[in-house]
Amino acid sequence: MYGCTVTVVILMLGFEAEQTILAHNFGQIHNDLQNLRQSHWDCELVRKQYWERLGTLVRVSFDQQQLLLSHLQELQSLVETLFFYIYYSALILFGSDIFIAMNNPSVFMYIAVAGTVFINSLECFSLCYLVDCLKDAFESISGHMFYLCARLPYSKDHHKDYQDMRTTLQIIAMSSRNAVSFGCAGVSEISIDVFTDMINTCYSVFTFLREMI
Repeated sequence: MYGCTVTVVILMLGFEAEQTILAHNFGQIHNDLQNLRQSHWDCELVRKQYWERLGTLVRVSFDQQQLLLSHLQELQSLVETLFFYIYYSALILFGSDIFIAMNNPSVFMYIAVAGTVFINSLECFSLCYLVDCLKDAFESISGHMFYLCARLPYSKDHHKDYQDMRTTLQIIAMSSRNAVSFGCAGVSEISIDVFTDMINTCYSVFTFLREMI
């Protein structure tokens, strides 16, 4: 299970890096077109070039996002299955290991329990943290799209281009905001809050066992 966690963490780090780069590319679209918009906007040819260039940039970035989303679906099932085993095994191991250590106090048992708690906590935290990072990356893309949508220039001769692009950007923004949703049985959505709740639950179990013994 530790090997699986390391593999999944590496995959998620790579995916998060790709998504961050894509978010940066979406954010650069407005800057790439700024000079074209500011120079001779009264010229029909410049306006036509602006909308053609904007459509190309958005389409290329959107195609990249669709490719990443197809990989995300495969990664999502792997992360959810692995987190299910890690989360519930951690809840069981924490309580049972602490109970055994309290009944058989020794240096070896203390080291074994501390190592188990640390490794399982690190596994769970890593997955929760990286899922939150992915959510932030997608949320960043959504923010860039809404910003670009608000900054679109309007002209009567390109009214259709304006309406179509606004619709496209809004669709990308909404789909990006709802793209990441990791969960498993008993956990509606994986996040740092879930890890915090797990630690609190384990501490409650430890307190209960200490009072019982």
